[in-house]
Amino acid sequence: MAILVGIDLGTTNSACAIYKNKQLQYINFDGSEILPSCLYEDGKVLLIGKKAKSRGLLHPENYVASAKRYMDDRNYHFNVNGKSYSPEDVATEVLKRIYNEVKELTGESDIKAVITIPAIFRDYAIEATIRAGRRAGFMDVKTLKEPVSSVIANGIEKKADGNYMVIDLGGGTADISIVTVKGNDYYTASVGGDDKLGGDDFTNVIVKMIEDEILNEERYGHLDISYDNIDQNPLLQSIFPSNEKYRQMKQKILNAAEKAKQALSYESQIIIDLPDIYQINGETISLSMAIDRADFEKNANLLFTRFQETIEDALRSVKKEEDIDKSDIDRIVFAGGSMNLPKAKEIIKKMFTQEPLDKDLDKIVAAGAAIWANVAFKGIDPDPVPKEVDINLTNKLPYSLGVEIVDGSLSPIIEQGTKYPPTVKKTGHYTTTEDNQTAISFDVYEGNQLSNAKDPENKKIYHFRISGLKPMPARKAKVDVTFTLNEEGMLYIHAEDLDGVAPSYDNRDNPVNWNVERKQNKK
Repeated sequence: MAILVGIDLGTTNSACAIYKNKQLQYINFDGSEILPSCLYEDGKVLLIGKKAKSRGLLHPENYVASAKRYMDDRNYHFNVNGKSYSPEDVATEVLKRIYNEVKELTGESDIKAVITIPAIFRDYAIEATIRAGRRAGFMDVKTLKEPVSSVIANGIEKKADGNYMVIDLGGGTADISIVTVKGNDYYTASVGGDDKLGGDDFTNVIVKMIEDEILNEERYGHLDISYDNIDQNPLLQSIFPSNEKYRQMKQKILNAAEKAKQALSYESQIIIDLPDIYQINGETISLSMAIDRADFEKNANLLFTRFQETIEDALRSVKKEEDIDKSDIDRIVFAGGSMNLPKAKEIIKKMFTQEPLDKDLDKIVAAGAAIWANVAFKGIDPDPVPKEVDINLTNKLPYSLGVEIVDGSLSPIIEQGTKYPPTVKKTGHYTTTEDNQTAISFDVYEGNQLSNAKDPENKKIYHFRISGLKPMPARKAKVDVTFTLNEEGMLYIHAEDLDGVAPSYDNRDNPVNWNVERKQNKK
């Protein structure tokens, strides 16, 4: 019998749950129901989770964390012990650890997974997540938007209709969605957020505070440790014998900053103590620094402002798209570990009167995915779908999908706000602009800045060329480009010469020529 699981593949932490007989069971990893989404590999051992984090303190050059932030960049790679890891590769190893734990617990190898993704994930990131799940060993993989998953988990328990505003502040993204629930119908009325705002950014605020303390205080030698490596600063070269030792110190500070951020969710002041971080003129330097919550919030003010503006943008969007006012929001749902930050909660409290649903912030997304797995894989498990989870789900496309045309604008084929499932299929009609033109190149973008396809807020996702067209006067050749959006929100492209002369194009069968060198992260 197939095992159905729900997985929250998080930027910072991951979780996995099984829902059966109206009960949730969370998978245990090294004594915890939370698995750090990090990797350590030194040529002898590959570790995922807590042990990877511990080893990473000593050998940061063999360590990767927060890879999910780059999942939509097919050209981004990490250097790990001389090997190249894409974000998808890292996700594969994290999911492989989850698969193996489920297999060991259940004794079953036929495991199917629903993996959650941010509501604002783009086409390639969705594809990479599904591919990572299959590479990890799962027999079948489907995706579910993280905000919807949170509502499913809370909705099943509360059994209440209404408009749910989900505020999901995870490690790498801030997702803001409004999900309307009517009986068993779940409709994503609006999707928004900031894909570059998350818990990691708040952690980096504390890192900067520590760096400033070391730079400004005489007892630390006025040392500037903001550099990536010692090669950029002669003074650092005189203190640290190697880049490896310097990076070890930087990794210790990063870990201390993360723990400090978590502690400041419950304490008004914390002390960071880091012994023996370096030596100056034979004197051992240790860090002891007090951080007040108020100081942290002051330094993170720009991030909190962005967070509030993201929520305000979501409210404006749902008013415009669905005529849902702020007063029509019935329930507020929190998700993501960074929603434990008191300032984040304070912002919501000032904006809304409702008491938020904030149960199990680190696991609620996995819980909803586990519940949804019973629907997503309906008919695979011989047991009938439980009546309480027989959910009908409708998503809304957050970005327009289209091609750049001659004037530089983005010509949408599938427009922002399109509802799916079911599968959506639409066709755009294109032609030549010059006499005897025998080829047409297409750049495919996803984004909402239609006046300028190359606007930074749009993202180029495919480039293809239909060549071998029959020579004829301008505007006589006819090429149809068909976009199909499947139930996962993945885009399939088919381009065809209606005269039947030029070969057709299908994006899932042909590699994409990006003509871009692979980017390497600075470690």
